[in-house]
This record gives sequence, C-alpha cells and structure tokens, in this order.
Amino acid sequence: MKKFFAVITFSVAFILNLSSQEKAKEDIAQLVAQFNVAMVDANGPVLEKLVADELSYGHSGGQIDNKSRFIDDLVKGVVDFSTANVSDQTIEVTGNNAVVRHVLKASVTNKGIKAELNLG
Repeated sequence: MKKFFAVITFSVAFILNLSSQEKAKEDIAQLVAQFNVAMVDANGPVLEKLVADELSYGHSGGQIDNKSRFIDDLVKGVVDFSTANVSDQTIEVTGNNAVVRHVLKASVTNKGIKAELNLG
C-alpha cells in the first residue's frame, strides 16, 4: 500500500512539474515575441525591461557592446529593424534559467546599410 501511494505521489508531482515547465516555456516564448516587436518598434522602455543588465556581446570587427549601447542604437535609429521573425524555436527550462534557441530572420539597416540577417 505504501508503494502504491509513493507511486501516485511521484506521478502527481511529475505531472505538476511538467505542467509548470510548459507554462514557463509559453511565458518565455511570449517574452521572446515581445522582445522582437520591441526591436522593430525601437521601444526603449520595453527593451529596458526585457534586456539583462549584464548583456555583453562582440562584433566580428572587435567592438564590444552592452545593454545601454544596444538599446541606444535601436532607439536612435543607428540600427533599424524593419522585420524580426523567429523559427525553429526551442526552449529548455531548468530551475530559474531558460535556454532559447531559434533562427532569426530579420531585415535591418545598420548605419545606413541595409542587410538581411539569418542567424541561428
């Protein structure tokens, strides 16, 4: 009888955990969509909320950018996304962390030069 209740308890906990992970994945997918819209709209306040303060990334030319520069370049029109679409998105949630992978296809103008991005 104890084994039966242990199996039932484990099964319920497992199902609840899967359910909460699916909800977390849905929430994260919505945040990714909001982020893409905010990039296209150059919406500084929304980007401020969605972008981590610790953002740091490098360009192929060696320039290192951070959150402030990323948002400023969008808001000031230095970088102008006219489209930003994702496909093949996967989301893995572990504790308070998530890894989102997707293909980003975007039309962008960077310092007056138009380009099509296809980033995985």
